[in-house]
Amino acid sequence: MGKKKSRNKNKQQVKFSPTQTGKFSNLLPEPEDFPLGLLGLSESLATASGGALHFMSYNITDEPMDWGYPAELKHDLAKLIDQIRTKPQEAIPKLLVLKDKYPDIPSIYNHIAFAYQGIGDKKNAEFWTRENYRIHPNYLFARINLGQLCLSDNQLDEFEKVFDHKLELKLLYPNRETFHISEVVGFYTLMLDFYLCKQQLQQAQAIYKLLKSLVPDHPILARAKPVLQAALLLLSTQHILAKGGQDFLGTVPWIGEDHKK
Repeated sequence: MGKKKSRNKNKQQVKFSPTQTGKFSNLLPEPEDFPLGLLGLSESLATASGGALHFMSYNITDEPMDWGYPAELKHDLAKLIDQIRTKPQEAIPKLLVLKDKYPDIPSIYNHIAFAYQGIGDKKNAEFWTRENYRIHPNYLFARINLGQLCLSDNQLDEFEKVFDHKLELKLLYPNRETFHISEVVGFYTLMLDFYLCKQQLQQAQAIYKLLKSLVPDHPILARAKPVLQAALLLLSTQHILAKGGQDFLGTVPWIGEDHKK
């Protein structure tokens, strides 16, 4: 007997994935406007994730910050910035000389790590990222860069240790009144990824809203939007079904009786 031809030979299986939500994300509420309160989810989300996220007050500036670097170092780094991006291989030995000359300046270690990353040397990029945090554990960008490594390795407990379990910028640096916009954006884009990994959606939603108000065109928002929408949609659907499906929909003000038509 010959082999039976499968009727489903040309039929494609369609699997739902948060990363595919972008195809219909414009049909859903914006992540920061998703009606968790109307669905009765805000309180349960806050309880499940250890409480709502509250942002503390501080000043944000886009003016250059004075970190007290020697004028000569500022001059040398300014000349190297473009080379780090365009010719990282040539920049590395110059940066290593600067590191030996100014071992207490943490930004140099950052530049070294980025330069190694630019030539695809992940081993050295990771080494200098960890070395920067080891020597300068209180430097925000050393924490951010090591935090990114922790997330990429799914080491969420280690991630929280890097930030001393203080996942709000002002809690981490209570004596600072002003932060540069790059610090705020760098910190909270990382925290957005962290809360998405933890599926702590209320916090992710709050950070998405904050970042959208500060940097509406930042690439992470385009990447995070469908992921956050998918997670919120799934959570809302599960909640509606648990509450009795259609009967519960009739109690939601923004749907009302429309679902019965």
